[in-house]
Amino acid sequence: MNATLQFLMNTESLTKYLLKESNFTTIMNNCNLYELTSGYCQVLSNCYKENIKCYNPKKFKEIISEKNQLFSGTQENDSKNLIDFILEELNNELKQLEFKKSSNDNINFNQNYSNIDLSNKEQSMNYFKLMTQKQDKSIISKNFFLLNENIKKCLFCNDIKYNYQMKSNLEFDLQAVYDFSNKNKNIQTSQRRKIDLYMCFSQYFEPNYFKGNKQIFCSNCKKLENGLYYNKIYSLPPILIFSIQ
Repeated sequence: MNATLQFLMNTESLTKYLLKESNFTTIMNNCNLYELTSGYCQVLSNCYKENIKCYNPKKFKEIISEKNQLFSGTQENDSKNLIDFILEELNNELKQLEFKKSSNDNINFNQNYSNIDLSNKEQSMNYFKLMTQKQDKSIISKNFFLLNENIKKCLFCNDIKYNYQMKSNLEFDLQAVYDFSNKNKNIQTSQRRKIDLYMCFSQYFEPNYFKGNKQIFCSNCKKLENGLYYNKIYSLPPILIFSIQ
């Protein structure tokens, strides 16, 4: 909890946004709508406005525990899981606040998009942008969420499908990175035992091939075929969180 709070409270843009008088008043006057956000605002207020040197965020902890039993009690949890949960909850609540401010936007979110061609990158991207326009207006998504592009390719007909996902962090599996570095012939032997961010990103962007009994279904071929998946980062946030396991 302490590490998570220190991380969030030292994010200047988020702290200024929440302590801004108009935002702070709206949130605190509508605690039922902004339950976790109001609890966090109370923490910020006590630490920054009231200038309390020693503060116990007991109420905030209770709100988190009520919303997610994983964080109830005194058992120690992975700070990565807590940060993910808090950012997701703050994003869900604050996007309502921003959507109210821009309620005059003429966007039809109920439009039928059943004819979207996922093999067309431009159509896929435009569809994703429209469906996430509300989320994009949250200060959380603007500051912390990256846009990941996942590409699936059929190796028989070369059909490509694009999928886009907002993520609050990049997860690196150290064992997978280590295995990748040792089997990659393009990496010098002296470098293979070193695990750094360059190696983590190299493994993250490495294509995953699915062959034999691991074939993927191709909607164009209408059957299982050899294929591959690979990731690209379409856009990066100002604050990028790495999770190393």
